[in-house]
Amino acid sequence: MADKEDIIVYRRIETSLGQLIVASHSSDIIMCRWADAPRNGYILERIAGHLSAEIAGGSSEAIESAEQAIRQYLENGATLPEISIRLLGTPLQLSVWEALRGIPCGTTATYSSIAQAVGRPDAVRAVAAAIGMNPIEIIIPCHRVISVSGALTGYAGGIDRKRELLNLESSHHSTIL
Repeated sequence: MADKEDIIVYRRIETSLGQLIVASHSSDIIMCRWADAPRNGYILERIAGHLSAEIAGGSSEAIESAEQAIRQYLENGATLPEISIRLLGTPLQLSVWEALRGIPCGTTATYSSIAQAVGRPDAVRAVAAAIGMNPIEIIIPCHRVISVSGALTGYAGGIDRKRELLNLESSHHSTIL
């Protein structure tokens, strides 16, 4: 049996919007994606390779804490409390994911504004690809990114779910201009 530090634990969580797969390593969440999103297996295997860790079903304190926070968010649009996460990716992916964390609840940003925020204004497609590889949906709010026209596009959890999340947030958080 591998050392506890060499194990990634994952569990499926039922929510009002569908099933999430949440995975942890040590005390950090390393993946939280809709179970029906594409590339979940690839993303988890890539993370396991980076960590030289085995993958096993189960639960952990980190998963239990994340589940409670996500349920509270989905029930009442509450801003998520700080959840300990660990991100593994390319320098561009890491900068994009960090920029996503800066989008306030109840607001949106465009793909081009994220590209500008990470210093890559001509790399909108690469930024969009990095957003699509976000391993920690909801906690890293990629659902808050929309096209420059205002259209809801490109969410691994599906456009209907993206709309539901944005509606949930907008009904509880209003921006006063």
